[in-house]
Amino acid sequence: MRGASRFVKAVFLLAAAVWLGGIVAMIIALPSLFGSDEVTRTQAAHLAGAILAQLDVITLILLPVLLVSGLVLMRPAGITRRTKIVMVALMLILAASKLTGFVLLTSMEKLQTRIASFEKSDPMTPERERFNRLHKTAEGLMTLNLVVLVILIVIASNGLTATRRDEYLLNET
Repeated sequence: MRGASRFVKAVFLLAAAVWLGGIVAMIIALPSLFGSDEVTRTQAAHLAGAILAQLDVITLILLPVLLVSGLVLMRPAGITRRTKIVMVALMLILAASKLTGFVLLTSMEKLQTRIASFEKSDPMTPERERFNRLHKTAEGLMTLNLVVLVILIVIASNGLTATRRDEYLLNET
């Protein structure tokens, strides 16, 4: 049983690390991509959209992995039912924001095809204004994802700590 528990812990931590790593990579890469002299803003927007779409697919795969492994880890730790309900609710918030993100990215891609060039088009056109609103919403969703993910990791790490403490106490007696 101890080996299975370690495997589940490793799966949980790996999934959380991949998700957080993707968000951190985006935070680091996007400003340099849009600030580059070698890439136009239009090219950067298309590239960023493609990267975000891939990250969304990966995180939708990681979501059930985090949920199942997190609940399995908390089960022997005696975590309260209320905490588990909070964890599931947070996972549902993440899933809803990811699905909303897909819709936003699709709408933003359609708008990008109507905007010939971000460098040459008037920033006050309806397409650009709508794109900017969708972009702000997408940024808010990414921030929400980051906050919720950190909360989930804290909740699960309490479960990991409790499991480790319980194992230590059992070995001591």
